[in-house]
Amino acid sequence: MKRFLGGCMPLMFGLALVACGGGGSGGSPAILVAAVEGSGGTGNSTATVSQTFDNANAKPTEPAPIEVRFDPASIVTSLAVASQSGAAIVSITAFASNLPSAPLTVFLVDEAGILEPGPHPLFGAGGNVFVAAPPFMPALSGGLSEGVHEGVLKIRFCSDSSCAVEYPVSAASVLPYTVTVTGRV
Repeated sequence: MKRFLGGCMPLMFGLALVACGGGGSGGSPAILVAAVEGSGGTGNSTATVSQTFDNANAKPTEPAPIEVRFDPASIVTSLAVASQSGAAIVSITAFASNLPSAPLTVFLVDEAGILEPGPHPLFGAGGNVFVAAPPFMPALSGGLSEGVHEGVLKIRFCSDSSCAVEYPVSAASVLPYTVTVTGRV
């Protein structure tokens, strides 16, 4: 009986590993191979157990996109060509959810050139709140032309100022604007 149990122990150990998923982690299906070698009735057996994980179908999970709500919900402002004050400045507050736990650098993205050139950072105001006061282009020579300028400002969440890693942002997380440039008064 002792020989029988001694010879079966490695097999039982291998079956126990199969029953519990092979002892691996990560939720991948495990394939377990157990080979039992006997010694011809001496009661000495060895088991060789190897474990392989099949990750061919595994896909990395994408983080949920960052959702942003702006206050104000849209920007509507007017500039006069004769204005000597230069650019209009509008305060913006962004409330974000689904933020990563990593440090963030946050920027407004101006694809239409409505803002003055340069980076347009948003600054952390605590928790999930970010604030900015981006200057719109002045309505002077070389600035915005007369008429109505409409578009959206987008927001970028990055790991650093060079945006080595950019976090996904919901497509709905944009800030619409309407800037009306009037002629000389």
